[in-house]
Amino acid sequence: MVTSVSSQSCPCYFYSAYMDPCIEAIKQKLYEILKYIFEEPCGYFLKISVFRQEAMQGCFSQWVIHPLALGIENLWRRFRGAPPHPVFDEARLNKSAAFLSEFAEVRTMTTSDGQVLKWSLYRPERFDQWIRKNGGIRDGQWIHPRRPRDWERLKRLNEFKWFEQVGQSFRIPEPVPGAGNNCVLRCQGFGRTMPMDKAFIGIHLASGFNYALFDWRKDLSIKGYAEDAESCYQAVLREGFSPRQIKIMASCRGTFPAMQLKERHHAEGVDAVLIQPPPSLAGVIANQAFPANHIGMLGIGTVERDGQHYDSIRRLQNLPRSRGRLCLLVSEGDRTIPTDTEEQFRRAAVHAGPYYAIWERGTTTDTDPHLEEPLRKPEIYRRYTEFLAGRVP
Repeated sequence: MVTSVSSQSCPCYFYSAYMDPCIEAIKQKLYEILKYIFEEPCGYFLKISVFRQEAMQGCFSQWVIHPLALGIENLWRRFRGAPPHPVFDEARLNKSAAFLSEFAEVRTMTTSDGQVLKWSLYRPERFDQWIRKNGGIRDGQWIHPRRPRDWERLKRLNEFKWFEQVGQSFRIPEPVPGAGNNCVLRCQGFGRTMPMDKAFIGIHLASGFNYALFDWRKDLSIKGYAEDAESCYQAVLREGFSPRQIKIMASCRGTFPAMQLKERHHAEGVDAVLIQPPPSLAGVIANQAFPANHIGMLGIGTVERDGQHYDSIRRLQNLPRSRGRLCLLVSEGDRTIPTDTEEQFRRAAVHAGPYYAIWERGTTTDTDPHLEEPLRKPEIYRRYTEFLAGRVP
């Protein structure tokens, strides 16, 4: 006689039914303990990765943590075939600031929570005046000295870095029809100051665009940075530009507050260009190699503790339909952000309004394209300016 045994009477079943929940509870408790112990130190290193100089204001940070973090980052960049991170040189930045002041006035703005910050509006007219004043003649894509002795003054345009010097002349981007009616509002990377953006300033002025730029506050929060961007947006409006004429532009980390600014003014028809944007802070952390991904995910709560989130996809999904356009500039083979980044943005933007993607196709080098600047490539820059000027529908 064969006796059938119910699977529920098997000892393995009782072990699974009663022990598995216990094991999961133990794992959860261990994770909570580890999080309690390590969240703050992990969050500190995450803040250094995201906010750079802004996260290291104390003496201990400047003399101990900064060199250590810089050394670790340069090892990572060396592993990926990228040049070392440039050293912060205050004297060089002061020299750049003095040069850039010849193309714009540095002003101040007060945010809604009382922060007083610097900002600048660079005008293409001042760029053309500077060329004439320093003995130059502009002919389309070329700037030549009027007389041989004018070259000494004119060659200071090398400060803009991305202008190509050919003998005693400069090749620069072509003027874009209608560019002067628009203003690019740039949200530069966290920890960067305005003089660090001079290469971007130069090519935009050469193309004929107005260019607004501001310094971030020292407090580390997405809420605070969103207020900084909003204050500069309001300042640009007071200069006479309409929302349709303002083009929000940011790269990498700067795309988080830029997307929040887009969210606030999307219904007004404001356009935005996001260059190599992370879909979310959690998404880009999870995309990193071990152990950086685990360290970052353990510390992310310290960055998002004020209730605000670093999640551009979530913001984009909630936008109403409007004329406001969104353009993504993404690099093929980017190893820093998730491989499906453009697809995530495309799906999220489908109901919000016109959406465009500019792809920088793969290069032959081993360097992560995310660590390079795609706007340096003439074809990419041309398509970008076509979008800014409205020559793309």
